[in-house]
This record gives sequence, C-alpha cells and structure tokens, in this order.
Amino acid sequence: MTAALHRYPKNKQLPSLDELTKPARPNQKQSTDEMLAAFQAMKAAGAPITIRKIA
Repeated sequence: MTAALHRYPKNKQLPSLDELTKPARPNQKQSTDEMLAAFQAMKAAGAPITIRKIA
C-alpha cells in the first residue's frame, strides 16, 4: 500500500491510518446542499463567484 503524503501540509499532523485507509466516497450525484456548501467555501476563500438560485 502506498500513500501520497506530499499532498498533506508539513505543518499539520498526518491523518490517522484509519482515515487514510477508509474507502473513497462512492461516485454519487452531488446534492444541491453539497454544491452550495462547496461554492460558499470557494467564495469564502476569495474566489470571484456569484451565487444565485435558478428556477
């Protein structure tokens, strides 16, 4: 088993082994709440995003 440890910040602790070995999230359609949360996080990080409700 290998892990891509270079993707974790050096100033933080690595995730636990249980967290590293748990299966990836299954490919499911993203819910609207998950999409909104993702866009809000991007906007909070400084991305130039306008969020509006359609339909």
